[in-house]
Amino acid sequence: MEIAKALLTRPSILLMDEPTTGLDPAIRSELWSIISGIRNSRKLSVLFTTHLLEEAEPADEILLLDQGRSVASGPVSELRSSLGKEYVRLGTYQPKKLAAKIRKEGEIEATAEPASVKVVPVRGVAAPLAIRLWRQYGKEVTSVTLCRPTLEDLFIQKTGRPWSSSPGEI
Repeated sequence: MEIAKALLTRPSILLMDEPTTGLDPAIRSELWSIISGIRNSRKLSVLFTTHLLEEAEPADEILLLDQGRSVASGPVSELRSSLGKEYVRLGTYQPKKLAAKIRKEGEIEATAEPASVKVVPVRGVAAPLAIRLWRQYGKEVTSVTLCRPTLEDLFIQKTGRPWSSSPGEI
């Protein structure tokens, strides 16, 4: 309702603070679709804050803050491409153990995360690697996902910790 009221005056800029807080995923997606349509049809600039990094993925530009300090800013496409190539995320119950096994193979960067292992090929592309890892470690893996770098990856690279954790807490 507040967004609709703000749009009645046909502003050139729409400022929103955490506009999707408390909304379920389906409604959140629908809201962003509506705002995107209005933005394009009215040539409206939208500035919003969010703690949900996936919400910022479609943005033209972002300013990523950590503890009140800027850690990255610019066009989303440029920031994501600065992170490199596709990678594979393996869901597992024992990420440290699996990452250590994969690292022994060489030519692969494997990083243990809370419930997964991020695997980046040093050479080549990620898709064939995903298939090989699934075949080789299938009994230890709960899921295999082919990923492109995200804003979450950017945040981790810039701060050394996941978005959801506090400094010193991983």
